[in-house]
Amino acid sequence: MRNKEEIFKLLRESVETPQESFAVEEMISKIEGNLPPIETVSDTKKTFNGINFYKDPRGNYVCSTTLHRFIWLYVNGEIPEGYEIHHRDFNHDNNDISNLELLQREEHIAIHKELKKNKKPVMKKEKFVCVYCGKEYEAFHVGSNKYCSAECRYAAAREQYDETRVCPQCGKSFSAYKYGKQKFCSYECMFASMRKQEIKVCIVCGKQMSVKQSRNRKFCSRACFYEYRKLHPSDHPVRPKNARETRICPQCGKEFIAEVKSTQRFCSMTCFREYRKLHPSEYPTRPMKARETRICPQCGKEFTFNPYRDRKYCSRECFNKARRKNPDGE
Repeated sequence: MRNKEEIFKLLRESVETPQESFAVEEMISKIEGNLPPIETVSDTKKTFNGINFYKDPRGNYVCSTTLHRFIWLYVNGEIPEGYEIHHRDFNHDNNDISNLELLQREEHIAIHKELKKNKKPVMKKEKFVCVYCGKEYEAFHVGSNKYCSAECRYAAAREQYDETRVCPQCGKSFSAYKYGKQKFCSYECMFASMRKQEIKVCIVCGKQMSVKQSRNRKFCSRACFYEYRKLHPSDHPVRPKNARETRICPQCGKEFIAEVKSTQRFCSMTCFREYRKLHPSEYPTRPMKARETRICPQCGKEFTFNPYRDRKYCSRECFNKARRKNPDGE
């Protein structure tokens, strides 16, 4: 057994190319003859040693672990930490022990990165003709290649969505968005038109007036406007006001005007207070807190106070006199 292992070691060390390595590993596996066969049940299912493995989206066959890791564990034992099993021909369907190789994780990642770089398609420029100017140019076949430059693209958009208009102020022609409301070629012309005055005639009294051209004024004064509104109420309807009515004060008998929605009964607060004194049952006052009587120790005057406040003096003057310890206050 020891001689067999030494022979296998010498064979593995003598290989120079991957093809020779594949052939040596295949020969060694046939000599040993202790590996169960890998049975292909369908395109997405394989069986090894009585265990079913199913193909995942990445192309590996998986059960509790991947098929290639399971085969390596079955033949060579535990995989060291930081190492991974690599398919030498990059074919995940070929899980033969001769196609598997133990590599460090960093080395394994580097091999697959290099493979992805080599697989990237090399983009080549193609020839196109500009739709706007007819110039031939080269570009990558990505997206729409209609225009040779941004200038041609913007010019084509202006022709499609712009139209020519004439400024009413200066008579200059300019291009504007055909769905927009632009009338003037610049802000200067717009402000000049707004400042421009014109003579109009009042439609009520016939008086002439100077008005800005931008304003739609019809009347020379508010008096003419009110006269016109009386004659034509439908043209300028009056805002509706809250309905009012006349009432009589029950205290003084005086008439006053109040809104229909309000509950006002008296013409003033004075009448309300006098009425409440005469009819306390209709407007009962809030009950006051019980008060106590005390004699001021400074002036001897009797005063009432709130029991919740510990008050000794009848006024601020008596308090100041007592604090200065001067009973006469001089």
